[in-house]
Amino acid sequence: MKTIVLLFLLTLVGNAANAQNELFENDSIFVNCKLDIPLTYKKKDKNEVLKKSKELHDQQLIYLTVSKNTGKIYYKKCYLRDDGEYYYLVSPEHAYSETFSAVFAPYKAKQNSFFNADCFEEILNKYPELVKSIEEVSLLEY
Repeated sequence: MKTIVLLFLLTLVGNAANAQNELFENDSIFVNCKLDIPLTYKKKDKNEVLKKSKELHDQQLIYLTVSKNTGKIYYKKCYLRDDGEYYYLVSPEHAYSETFSAVFAPYKAKQNSFFNADCFEEILNKYPELVKSIEEVSLLEY
């Protein structure tokens, strides 16, 4: 009997930990698409984000936001860029142009995440029911 209770408690703790790490319900299906980009604008994260900017220069990204107030999920297509000192997001239309609007997107790990765009869209196509709950918006919309 003690073993069953212990297993039950461990299951509850494991589920609670998983729920805390989930950005939104069923986000685990995107696990292979997720990119670790700590876009916090904190000094301690600067070198890592600048390195990621170089690595992912030609890769379109998804910047996903879960609204704290409504729970709605929004995503924006973007590219991560830097000028050697600062890093920012740019829209796909301006990814390779000389003039662009730099977006310094707010980032909180509990509300935001980055994904590889091709992988993300492939999963959305595979699971059409997700399209109803995840809305694409312009990078400049907040």
